[in-house]
Amino acid sequence: MNVYSGVPLEPFLPTHHLVVDASTVVLGELLESHQTSGRWSATESTLHISNLEFKTANLEISHWAKLLRSSQLMIQSDNASVVWYFNKMGSTQSASLLALMMDFFQMIDALIINARARHIPRSNQSHSRLPVSSGSNILDRMALHPKTFKICHLYDSPEVDLFATRFNTTPPRFISLIPIV
Repeated sequence: MNVYSGVPLEPFLPTHHLVVDASTVVLGELLESHQTSGRWSATESTLHISNLEFKTANLEISHWAKLLRSSQLMIQSDNASVVWYFNKMGSTQSASLLALMMDFFQMIDALIINARARHIPRSNQSHSRLPVSSGSNILDRMALHPKTFKICHLYDSPEVDLFATRFNTTPPRFISLIPIV
C-alpha cells in the first residue's frame, strides 16, 4: 500500500463478484451463479435502506463464507452510501452503519477476504435488478421481457444485449455488470 495516499500498488483483481440489493420488504444477492433472497422481519423492515443494503452484504458474505474464504471480493450495490462506507472503511456519520461496518471488517478479516465495492447506478439496472418480491427467480428477472425482445425484431435483430449475464443472454454477444470469472 502507498501509505500516504492509501492506494494499492497492485491492481485489485476480484475472484468473486457479489451483487446485493435490498428494499424494506426483501433482500437478494447474486454471487456468480448462486442466488439467495429473503424477507426482512417486521423489526428489520423499519431500518433505513442503507442499513438494509449493508446488512444484506454482511448476511451474504456470512452465508457464502466457505466459498469466499481467502478471496478478492467485489461487492456491487445501487446504494452509493453503502459503497462509500465499504471503500472508505466506515465513517462517524451513522452509528448504526458504523456498527455494521465493524461487523463487516471483523468478518472479512477472519475469512481473509480482500473486499472492494462498486456502485451500480439504478439507470444501469433497469433490466438487472435483484428480486423485489418474494419467490422471484433472480436470473429470470434479469432478462428482457419476451414481448420487449419480440418488438426488437420488428426493426432488426439485436446483436448485443446490454443488460445480460452469461446465464440469460438472448443474442450471442452481451455486456454484463457481472464479469465472467
